[in-house]
Amino acid sequence: MASVKGSKTSSKGNSVLLKNRVFLTKNLHADEVIELLLQERKLARSEYDDIVGQTTRENKVKKLLDILGTKDHSAYNVFRKGLEEGECDQRFIIEKLDKAVSQTAERRLKVIFLGATESGKTSLLDRYVDDKFLAKTAPTLGPDYRIKTVNSEDFDESVKLQLWDCPGKGTYISMSRTYYRAVDAVILVYDVTRKKTFEEVRHFLQDFYQNSRGCDDAVIMLIGNKQDLVLEDNRNKREVEPIEASEFAKQHDIDFTHETSAKTGANVEAVFRILINEMCQRNEGKADDSDIIHLQSDKHQREPSVNCKC
Repeated sequence: MASVKGSKTSSKGNSVLLKNRVFLTKNLHADEVIELLLQERKLARSEYDDIVGQTTRENKVKKLLDILGTKDHSAYNVFRKGLEEGECDQRFIIEKLDKAVSQTAERRLKVIFLGATESGKTSLLDRYVDDKFLAKTAPTLGPDYRIKTVNSEDFDESVKLQLWDCPGKGTYISMSRTYYRAVDAVILVYDVTRKKTFEEVRHFLQDFYQNSRGCDDAVIMLIGNKQDLVLEDNRNKREVEPIEASEFAKQHDIDFTHETSAKTGANVEAVFRILINEMCQRNEGKADDSDIIHLQSDKHQREPSVNCKC
């Protein structure tokens, strides 16, 4: 996954090459592009030889596109540069590809963070979105909204994450229910050194199930935060063991369970990589209706597990 600023165009570009394969096979003169890709080390010598060894122009283009499909996103930039700088006038190809890139829809995915006060939800967001950690943060009194655009490498597309940090205390919790509609993922956060925050996860999960709409495919992830506290000379005693979290996840139909440290950043990028790819997989082929307001919905798409003791 990972967030790679400035690579949005190139990541879309690889998909555009695939979608325009017939057009490119018919029109592209690839010799100069192939030479530049070799010079820029985007093609191995064996790949280069395989391409130029083809007997027709069309077969060279097909082989080139096959190989580019296995490359990272930067190969598209070199491909486009070859079109621009080559002696053969291929501006009509550049214009078509650029138009296709600009029209490629950016997938939007909505993620909400639920958990008790001081479980570390805000710090986890700070680490992931801004790569920072504040020793002291004020309690979240109303839903806090963040945006992060990343690239899903497994799906070769740009993803805009809408991240909602929901209150974890008292009357403010009810405010969060407004944001339970059309959620793609729920991250339940607890503090591994405070058993009470783990026990409260059950209530946040039940509240989501009872008040959400249009969330039948939502990914549920359980995160034990503040892992660093149990690794630093046992300054704080661990109160929640990983096996407890795993058993809880099995009982309540939770998809993933992990531990992180917002302070050190340990495992933060990794869990979001897992989450994003799972969301993309579940949403593949679906229309993006995040701007559609559903005025009536009496069916809760997902119900609590029968094992839930809430």
